[in-house]
Amino acid sequence: MTFNFAYIGRYTYIPIRAIHLGITELKASYLLTVLSVCNIVNRLLCGWIGNNSATVRFWFLGTTVVLDSVLGLMVQVFINYELLIVFSALLGITAGLYIQCISTMCPTCSYMYYEHNN
Repeated sequence: MTFNFAYIGRYTYIPIRAIHLGITELKASYLLTVLSVCNIVNRLLCGWIGNNSATVRFWFLGTTVVLDSVLGLMVQVFINYELLIVFSALLGITAGLYIQCISTMCPTCSYMYYEHNN
């Protein structure tokens, strides 16, 4: 349950943070558009790459968790509209890939465990 609050919270509070920094509501809504477009492009690209090797998916998952955590800690650095666009793009790239990797890793891990023990 904590994961859902941490994951969804950043999507919810990006426009609120932008408005708090003095950015118009229209520009603040564009931040979610940037986030979503980067999320879709990255999921498609990494899905295509990860389809070729299960090992690559493990690297994607580990890298994504680290980058997403560091990005979440650095949110206070992004204090103007241009930097919030960069933050939204980076969050779109990292956050969506985590969900994609988890959904494909569970069957892969089960299969590898079964093959190793039988």
